[in-house]
Amino acid sequence: MKKVLFLSVLIGGLLFSAFFIRDKLNVESGQDIPAFKEITVGQEKVQLEKKRILDNRVEILLPRGFSIMSKEKAKMKYLPEKRPTLIYTNEDGTVDIVFDHTSTKISARQLYQYKLNLRKTIEGIYTSADWFDDKIIKVGGRDVGTFELLTPAVDTKIYNLIFFTELDGKLLLASINCTEDKMKDWKPAAREIMNSLRVVR
Repeated sequence: MKKVLFLSVLIGGLLFSAFFIRDKLNVESGQDIPAFKEITVGQEKVQLEKKRILDNRVEILLPRGFSIMSKEKAKMKYLPEKRPTLIYTNEDGTVDIVFDHTSTKISARQLYQYKLNLRKTIEGIYTSADWFDDKIIKVGGRDVGTFELLTPAVDTKIYNLIFFTELDGKLLLASINCTEDKMKDWKPAAREIMNSLRVVR
């Protein structure tokens, strides 16, 4: 099995690894996302469906057919200190969508400085990475930092779309990653998924 690294939780030192929610929840931005959306991935039509994750605090569109990775497979694919909280994956395990609501305290105003620090750290680890994008964007009315890059792995290269924001005063990290051979097909889909992120209050 290919070792796909979740870069956002790979950084020791920068990162550290509300259960009861009322029935009536509202999307923070007031901009709801559709329950379903069809997109094209390569030559195939893929249905995205709205999911509530992380104790119902986050809404996001995820591909139908993706399932939560078992603990056994996660142990094989991710090292313990780099293992995210929640991993969705496709049937053959070549595309992962991962989330980690960390214990790292952060405010929206600190997001820019955090982005600078995280990029320096990733560059120190992956000196040969190919960077495609690095910016802060508005997603669902909130600031979201994002990196897009291609990194080396054991037997292939890995495309990573990393995005992060503040949630309840702590850092929320997410990453969509796939093997290089699937990058062209999944790049637009990854951005579609990222841009559907909504925080629920």
